[in-house]
Amino acid sequence: QRKSTQAEFDHIAIILKFENEGIFLFEALEEHGVALTPWQEFLEYAPEYYTKVVFRKLVFNRNEENMKSLKDFAEAAYGKKYSANVKKLLAFEEKKDMEKEAKGELDESKTFFAGELVATAYKVMGILDKEIAAAKYWPSSFEMEKPLAMTNAKLLEEMLIDLTKQSFEASQLIQQG
Repeated sequence: QRKSTQAEFDHIAIILKFENEGIFLFEALEEHGVALTPWQEFLEYAPEYYTKVVFRKLVFNRNEENMKSLKDFAEAAYGKKYSANVKKLLAFEEKKDMEKEAKGELDESKTFFAGELVATAYKVMGILDKEIAAAKYWPSSFEMEKPLAMTNAKLLEEMLIDLTKQSFEASQLIQQG
């Protein structure tokens, strides 16, 4: 995918920290669909699949409403199938569909690819433009060189996670939330 999009990244996930359960990646994977991958499990297999992993902290108003919206969306999306076909990526979305998307209302047949999952989560939290279909967001849309039009939120600079050393600094940042 990186070659066709000429982007630096071909996957994106959200790092979620659960109070008593640890840290997970909320991601859409071709083999598993929408999944919650434990951070330690990711660190074990990641070097086989990824040559570079970066972390960008999301700064936004972490109020009860935002966090509940994210939690409800994650629960509804968990287990949904993966799909990233040309028809979906180029499709025009009806306004009513984008309104449902922004509320996290998912049809039984709803599928996701990585960028779409992250964009929908951001829309559900009210920090990403609701007028642009989530399927229009590729992982490369979240690169530092392509600033997103976010509302009351921003993604901080990219921090490289050295998978060969399981970078202490990045892991500490992630642990802190």
